[in-house]
Amino acid sequence: MQQQVLPDELDFEVDAFNRLVITENFNRVVCEYLAQELDPYALAKTLVFCANDEHADLVVTLLSKALEAVHGPLNDKTVIKITGKADKPSQLIRLFKNEPLPKVAVTVDLLSTGIDVPAIVNLVFLRRVRSRILYEQMLGRATRLCPDIGKEVFRIYDAVDLYQALDAVNTMRPVVVAPGVTLQQLLLELADPQAHKIVTGTTADGKTSLTHADDVAAQLKVRVRNLVRRALGLAPKLPAAQDALDKLRLLTGTDPTQFSVDMRKLPAQALHALFAAQPTLAAALQALQFTGLGSEQVVSTHDDELVEAASGYGKWKKPEDYLDAFQTFVNDNRNKIAALDIVVTRPRDLTREHLKELQVILAQHDFTARTIAIAWKQAKNEDIAATLIGYIRQLALGSPLVPFDQRVDRALKRLLTRRSWTQPQQRWLQRIATAVKGSWVVDAETFNQGA
Repeated sequence: MQQQVLPDELDFEVDAFNRLVITENFNRVVCEYLAQELDPYALAKTLVFCANDEHADLVVTLLSKALEAVHGPLNDKTVIKITGKADKPSQLIRLFKNEPLPKVAVTVDLLSTGIDVPAIVNLVFLRRVRSRILYEQMLGRATRLCPDIGKEVFRIYDAVDLYQALDAVNTMRPVVVAPGVTLQQLLLELADPQAHKIVTGTTADGKTSLTHADDVAAQLKVRVRNLVRRALGLAPKLPAAQDALDKLRLLTGTDPTQFSVDMRKLPAQALHALFAAQPTLAAALQALQFTGLGSEQVVSTHDDELVEAASGYGKWKKPEDYLDAFQTFVNDNRNKIAALDIVVTRPRDLTREHLKELQVILAQHDFTARTIAIAWKQAKNEDIAATLIGYIRQLALGSPLVPFDQRVDRALKRLLTRRSWTQPQQRWLQRIATAVKGSWVVDAETFNQGA
């Protein structure tokens, strides 16, 4: 073997770099660093791009050793090679996508396109590519959403300066450039008048001037979308997530997913106006900030004792105080809120739009049907499945508080006894009664919606 003293810096073409700059020492240093960063017991997965098949073999060996040195003995399937020369690559790809192991897949280009593994959180570049399209496809392996593991961001470990080399032509621009910035901080920056002044910058097409507020608004929209999606994924397992989604639904008068979609259409000024008009909206969004459910269970054996059991009513300490505040709100706003006046004076004229409007207004003041029912039960020792309409009329007029289903059934019974109905007519009346129980009101939309 002939040895030579070379200059400190050598200029390689991209292809030559992949052929010539693959040394065991370089890869060992990279793998030892990765072993400190990667958790082989976590739900997240890692994809490593190598220059060729031999390079992939080397990385599998070095990374496996480095991980064991940090985390102890591991399953031999923790790090595997998935290339065209691997045994049954299609089967290995299915395992990587659907099974806990492998955690790390080392590939060349087999997994760069057409493979959807949402749990990929880490990308490792140990090769350079010339093609912008191929590079963006490689990045795309980690952009899939994965609410099941609480994935919000993905990480790139770039040992060959590929990201910097192709940054100028990369069209996949990250929207949330600073994921550590809190939701509260984004809202504060959006409210800053200075943020809405024109600054140097253009959009991706190079045409429109941007302000800092535009940038903040873009980050805020993505943050809200991710919060909603993750909360929806956690809701079946986490009641608090479902409660937070329900509160957001009441505040906005629409489905949380649709709300995040509607937000994306608003310019920065309109978005700021939305949050300024609804001061409780920010708190409702912050309540969606749940972490993913881990796969490991922590068991504690220390003794506990019950100190106190209480229901929260926001700024009101007691259920009686909450009901008094609700009654005061109803009486003070009967002539100011049209939907509230209709509930008190002309309930038969109430429409779904009136009801939605009223629910949104009440939720903005921390009054919801669920919390009112809980407060009523604790204050009155009565567990009555009444509706929001029933509670309002009772507090405003002293009307009897009767479970809503019973009210509908009684009304249906009176109606059926007034005359002789055919069987099809009776079935239609039953359907209407069922619709009323689900929506509290009967209006034109009830019939336009169909059976």
